[in-house]
Amino acid sequence: MKKVQKNHYFVNGRKVVKRKTRGLKRSQEKMEKKKKIINHNTLVIAMDLSLEEICTVAMSPRNKQPITSFSVPFDKDGFEGLIETAKELKEHYNFKHVVFAMEPTSHYWIILAEHLKAARQKYVLVQPISVWRERQSEHYSYAKTDYEDAQLIGYLAIDMKFTFTQLPQTPLWASMEALASEWILLNKKKSAEAMRLKAFWHRIVPEFLDIFKEQAGNTAIALSKALLPLPQIRKIKLEEFIGRIRNYLNKKRLMVFKVKVLYEIIRNDKSFGSRLYEGGLTYSISHAAKRYELYNTQQQEAEERLLKLYKQTGYDQFLDSIPSVNPVKNALTLSFIGDPCNYDCPRCLPKLAGTNACQNTSGRHSGKTPITHWGNSHLSYLTYLIGFSLKTHNPEFKMRFNYLINRAKNPLKESQAIVACGNKYLRMVHVLCTQKVCYNMAMANGIF
Repeated sequence: MKKVQKNHYFVNGRKVVKRKTRGLKRSQEKMEKKKKIINHNTLVIAMDLSLEEICTVAMSPRNKQPITSFSVPFDKDGFEGLIETAKELKEHYNFKHVVFAMEPTSHYWIILAEHLKAARQKYVLVQPISVWRERQSEHYSYAKTDYEDAQLIGYLAIDMKFTFTQLPQTPLWASMEALASEWILLNKKKSAEAMRLKAFWHRIVPEFLDIFKEQAGNTAIALSKALLPLPQIRKIKLEEFIGRIRNYLNKKRLMVFKVKVLYEIIRNDKSFGSRLYEGGLTYSISHAAKRYELYNTQQQEAEERLLKLYKQTGYDQFLDSIPSVNPVKNALTLSFIGDPCNYDCPRCLPKLAGTNACQNTSGRHSGKTPITHWGNSHLSYLTYLIGFSLKTHNPEFKMRFNYLINRAKNPLKESQAIVACGNKYLRMVHVLCTQKVCYNMAMANGIF
């Protein structure tokens, strides 16, 4: 006879329905995967990495106690000695497997992880925040030593509090991640120099901001680079001033009319800006403009290399089908995510970015729901930029944005709705790449 499984049970005469949500199923599946990595037959080699040495504690999951501790130098010989010692301990204490556990801090773990991967050794990563909080709960103190940290990493690994994060599978993904990080860095530096230019000009010639609406345009940057102390500009002719600017334009179009207007304001001393700094601050403007142009050139070089690698992934045809997101943004997103097929659910990507909602409830109290901020800061920054672009130019995302800020129950602020649009984009990236389909309106409106 077929066994009938009930989906409910009774407590004090009250019927309680069994519920197994998608989140619970995913959590159970993840725990089963972790148990296959670390179990009673696994020796855990927990390590605290530094530039000079690797402080190591060998631990047994059978009784959750340290077996021995030792240190090796952080070099090739030290890595080989670490692996050999782990194999000897495995044989001596009758373990079937060895797993190395460490924090993904700085770049040290990348070097060691690559060596372990080449030697076909398994490793897991324990997040620094977990170690930090475990230190406080275990010792009630912020005090730390290298061996104590290694032991805490071992405890967390045995308790299954590690991630599935690994090194990029191929040099292609590693190169894309490096170029994307460089692009983000240069973009932030460009923005900082643009703000600096705006502040400097406003101090000595505020009218510059009205004449040149785009302070980072070709003419504005060339003018800033060619700038002399204002008393010297008042002594030279307009033709000489224009000729000086042309030397920095590299045959690009010069907006002569705007240059004439600014020249007349400076020449006739009609600006209401500061006279005290008009001599020295011009050098700051010139240097800021040169730095901006340098960062811009380097960013364009990174873009060209990144786009070439992006086409090699095979996902470009699917991601580039999303309206209002240019290939560069798609390439950057893919670089920080890695291969989307490594993730089992679309909701993993907002969590990776740290832009997923963080619930804040206790009993009947329901507080504000912020985002977690615990994720890849570069991907989080990029998610906001893409969300802003989509809500402005993409009809489906614009409709979603307007609904979120105008709905009757729990309307979102504009910044929150932009992040929600960015999260929707990340989930869509996972679906398009894993299912190998192009963007369509039904997907944008219905599935997500």
